[in-house]
Amino acid sequence: MKASQDALPSPPLSDTDETAPKTPVECLAALIKTTYRTSDIRFYINGRPVTVKNPNPDWVLLDWIRAQDSLKGTKLGCGEGGCGACTVVLQTLENGRVRHLAVNACLYPLVGVDGKSLITVEGLGTVKRPHPLQERIAKMQNSYRDGKFHLTNSEVELQGHLDGNLCRCTGYKPIFEAARTFITEDLNGTIAEINGKEITPEKPTEDDYATVAREANKTGSCGRPGGCCRDNPDSKGCDSTGVDESNPKEMETPITAPRPQETPSTPPESPDKPAFGETFLPYDPSTEPIFPPALRKYEPQPICYGDDRRLWFRPTNLQQLIDLKGVYPEAKIVGGASETQIEVRFKKRAYRVSVFAADISELNSFTIDPLQMKQAELESLKTISIPGNLSLTKVEEMCTILYAKLGRRASALEALRKQLRYFAGRQIRNVASLAGSLATASPISDSAPVLLAAGAKVKIHSQTGGITEIPLSSWFLSYRTTALPEDGVITEIVIPLPSEEIEITKAYKQAKRKDDDIAIVTSGFRVRLDGNGVVEDAAFAIGGMAPTTVMAEKAQKAVVGRKWSDMKTLDTGIDALLEQFQLPFGVPGGMAHYRKVLTVSMFFRFWHEVVHDLGLGEVDADLIEEIHRGISSGNRDNFTSSMLNRGTKEVGRPIPHLSAVKHCTGEAEYVDDMPRQHNELFGALVMSKAAHAEILGVDYSAALEMPGVVGYIDKDSITKEQNTWGPVVLDELIFADGKSNYYGQVIGMIYAETALQARAAADAVTVTYKRLPPIFTIDEAIKAKSFFKHGKELRKGDALSGSLDGAFSKCAHVLEGTTRMGGQEHFYLETNAALAIPHMEDGSMEVYISTQNLMENQVFTAQVLGVPMNRVNMRVRRMGGAYGGKESRTTALSMYLALAAQKTARPVRMMLNRDEDIAFSGQRHPFQSKWKVGVDEKGKIQVLDIDIYNNAGASLDMSGAVM
Repeated sequence: MKASQDALPSPPLSDTDETAPKTPVECLAALIKTTYRTSDIRFYINGRPVTVKNPNPDWVLLDWIRAQDSLKGTKLGCGEGGCGACTVVLQTLENGRVRHLAVNACLYPLVGVDGKSLITVEGLGTVKRPHPLQERIAKMQNSYRDGKFHLTNSEVELQGHLDGNLCRCTGYKPIFEAARTFITEDLNGTIAEINGKEITPEKPTEDDYATVAREANKTGSCGRPGGCCRDNPDSKGCDSTGVDESNPKEMETPITAPRPQETPSTPPESPDKPAFGETFLPYDPSTEPIFPPALRKYEPQPICYGDDRRLWFRPTNLQQLIDLKGVYPEAKIVGGASETQIEVRFKKRAYRVSVFAADISELNSFTIDPLQMKQAELESLKTISIPGNLSLTKVEEMCTILYAKLGRRASALEALRKQLRYFAGRQIRNVASLAGSLATASPISDSAPVLLAAGAKVKIHSQTGGITEIPLSSWFLSYRTTALPEDGVITEIVIPLPSEEIEITKAYKQAKRKDDDIAIVTSGFRVRLDGNGVVEDAAFAIGGMAPTTVMAEKAQKAVVGRKWSDMKTLDTGIDALLEQFQLPFGVPGGMAHYRKVLTVSMFFRFWHEVVHDLGLGEVDADLIEEIHRGISSGNRDNFTSSMLNRGTKEVGRPIPHLSAVKHCTGEAEYVDDMPRQHNELFGALVMSKAAHAEILGVDYSAALEMPGVVGYIDKDSITKEQNTWGPVVLDELIFADGKSNYYGQVIGMIYAETALQARAAADAVTVTYKRLPPIFTIDEAIKAKSFFKHGKELRKGDALSGSLDGAFSKCAHVLEGTTRMGGQEHFYLETNAALAIPHMEDGSMEVYISTQNLMENQVFTAQVLGVPMNRVNMRVRRMGGAYGGKESRTTALSMYLALAAQKTARPVRMMLNRDEDIAFSGQRHPFQSKWKVGVDEKGKIQVLDIDIYNNAGASLDMSGAVM
């Protein structure tokens, strides 16, 4: 028999050396093999089942949504969970009850929707069949961002739910008016009136929204504009129409929302004027999107998906999470990713392994639920343990209930609730957690000071250390560094409950605005007194005055042993605070003196509040009362009969925008909503990171080797003549040429097959700088005599001769000084976006762009392409806001994309991220004026000499016209 020429089989593998150390990656691979059997994410969206197989690990929820052709209503606005343009509703099942959560899709992990139901704006209605909420908003307000409302019967709660949404169009009042049509009763039992004039609510409670937890648990009403029977405890109820048949008058003129097939109703009339005059679609609660029945039987499975660059895990129990951290300690644990995703998007942090922990029941539920305890059991508690990943919304609710039951013993919980109420927006609080806040270790954390002052501990589970507790006083080691073990998982935050009632904990926060803003200084104060009012123990925690949240140890020691009500105790504490907290003027974050004053002011207020609360003395009410923001109200000037009698048909009539309903249903198409073109590319800008510098070299080599990258354009792609542009004076470069004149100046543009690939490649471009002295402020520009030549002068009277000395000498009083006005960001919700489509037949270029100045875009785009203007067609359908910010700065964007499209003969699209847009655009000018004014004995101005400057930046642009 002849030997076969086929390949011989492989010999047996050598025995595995089990004693050889394994790398974390090898351990991770073994864990995946034994535990994680699927890479699929299964969920429902707008009632439709979806399975996403091994998705892109760089995608957040918004990326997947906008990749679907029919789901463009959810927008990218700020990218950091502040504007609400990306809000979606997540339906999840908890203990058999469906919970509806508004979340920010721009931050929320895609894996977080597994086993849940998602509702986008398209899931509510369409232009042909809008949801009543969409229709009513359309008739009163339209915008790039359609807010999501929770239709409860509390006016205060309504306005609280909007704290995570920004509006840059007509204003919030029309939005509130639309939502009020679903509200049957405000806090006083007064029927809500659409014009707001009839609403006269009582003064809100301590933080304006303390009733949220109570109201959220009430049975919903039918939305009848005149009032629902369920709001009347003596009512016997009614059918779905809400019509009281025992009232013949109401039967004759129904003011409720009729059944869908009946004639739509109008809002009620106020006693002294006609109703708004609009006819609204009826609201039928039975037509709302339901939680898919199939998901009630869904059994979550451990999920792992990604590629060789990045992996995502979704464990389903605590042990799986501990095992994962044990084999790969560097894994990043996230819940709502409200901090982590900002690090990824704006700080370019790369986490190779991310773990979604929000579906682990042990981290979301109480070991012993205090809310289910009887009063006697509650009073016997010495601590409250809060699950690490319990959402801040639920923590708020828990703190409210326990404070109501335990009183002053739970003052730390009330202080925590008060801080959380004004942390971020509701969309963030629905998914963020205390564990995430403590792990982030921000020095201006809202929750850390009150927890530190209360003496809280952090419970940790880890594979190496088992179960341990770390006092929060030992938690913060340095800036954003904690004592959390590398493989540790925060499972609980334990807050002690004092046995005595003569202990008070309070917390304070000062920010530039009350809602949805980061703190300048935060603090938590706790003091325990004996029966004589003498301080036995004190804990003062301050955030924003050091790289970490710190204890004011000197002040604590200074007040112990003193009688609290003695003014000398207050003075001693203030002196100790001033001694400990000395910030240099160059401190990160600035405002050194203001922050020191805030720290002292917070202690000053705490001292007075304790004196008042314990009845230790008389306190001026102005020292302890907060300034409350009441429920908004206002009037609308409606079309009146007198206007009609004068023959007026349109002037004065509230006419909805032609595309209003499209805006509110998500069907209005903006530039980045346009369908993807065949063979389309995506651009990403390479921007200067130096305000003023010589550019010594630009290296694209690493970027060009990255997956999906097609090429780039820069100054070498055009002639020097083509590289110059400007709306008034040709003093600006399209691409930087050897020098960076300002931070954010465009050096080049990468284009690739996907937007994520293009942006990653742009980040990989290496630019070498030689830094030069920059000019930032108006004063620096004046000192350097850095002026544009296009100034304006207005002279009259003695000023025509050039001297005002004589005029000033005749004045009774002469005053002089300097006035400054800061600049502004236009902050249109839709960032700059464009799409360039080349037509090979005639060499023409079609550009869709969000701009206020089509002609200027056409002129310079034709210039950079080297074609006649009639070969460039500019198109704009609508803009998601502009406010002057898209008058000239959009031109460069049009040129970049058209140039790349011409070079590749492929369509090229780009929409800037918010940070890119702010660096790319010019903003509204800061101004400064130096003035000298003379007045007579009566104060009448006789002479004024004033020099006005605006900060025009690196090029003239529209600065002369603004001046």
